[in-house]
Amino acid sequence: MKKHNTAILIFDDVEVLDFAGPFEVFSVTNELSDYSLLNVYTVAREKAPITARNGSSRDSLFN
Repeated sequence: MKKHNTAILIFDDVEVLDFAGPFEVFSVTNELSDYSLLNVYTVAREKAPITARNGSSRDSLFN
């Protein structure tokens, strides 16, 4: 079966749950199936660390 790319957009001042929740759900989908269905990754406008609303920092994999 073909894998599907699943991008989650992140940006400065994002709420962590807005990207971490979907990221976790899509990742668990891979764990519960016999094969990996999704390539899950984050994207941002620029290749620079993103600072979430709570002050934590995350790098996007793609821009």
